[in-house]
Amino acid sequence: MFIPYSGRNGAVEPALAVGWTLNIEMFFYLVFAFGLLLKERHRLTYLTVTLGSLMLARFLSTEVAAFKVVASPLLSEFLAGIFIAVWYLSGKALPKTMDMLFIALGIAGVALSFWVEPPDGGFRRAVMWGLPAVLLLIGALSYERNGRQRIFEFFRHIGDASYAIYLSHLLTIAFCKYVFDKTGLEPGNASLGQQLSLFAAVFVACMAVGMACYHALDKPSHQWMKQWLRRYWARPTANAIPLRP
Repeated sequence: MFIPYSGRNGAVEPALAVGWTLNIEMFFYLVFAFGLLLKERHRLTYLTVTLGSLMLARFLSTEVAAFKVVASPLLSEFLAGIFIAVWYLSGKALPKTMDMLFIALGIAGVALSFWVEPPDGGFRRAVMWGLPAVLLLIGALSYERNGRQRIFEFFRHIGDASYAIYLSHLLTIAFCKYVFDKTGLEPGNASLGQQLSLFAAVFVACMAVGMACYHALDKPSHQWMKQWLRRYWARPTANAIPLRP
């Protein structure tokens, strides 16, 4: 379901369309995992050179669908995340007068993107949406480190369920559209108030279905996998025969 291929519309994506982001994520995890085999001082250089070379390779002419995934300009956002992690783990933070400025600039960048032509998925997308995301993340991490954060358990819970919400939201939207069509509702011809009400209803439905999938499938499978891994890794230790001197 997640193997990318070239569709008739020219898009390179898996059968479950939202899986295109997972293609890039899983590839990044693979590249990152190889970096763990290196000494720690070489890992950042390895990741920078590898991801940078792959993005430059995109300019090569090829029709192979998988290559278009592994050479995606969106890898630049993963690389930015790596450098942010290195910066954060060093114990640094923006001054208190700067963290909110970064957050505001990030939000403004996202808002501005709605007023210009949508990106085509190339490097323009990475700049238009990736740069505001970088500003938001740096500002939020600094805000937290400066001791001014408030913990909202409800939002944390939504974050835990975000993967299930993401995978299910298109199916939920399609079902809501089916219901609207059968009941004679036509959001495109409705008043602004009706459109906002329908949007709110679809949004709540997406959140509810995603949360249900998280509790019914996602969370239990995670717990089962963790228990299985603990037993798997503990078994060789328990049965190990001590070496004689």
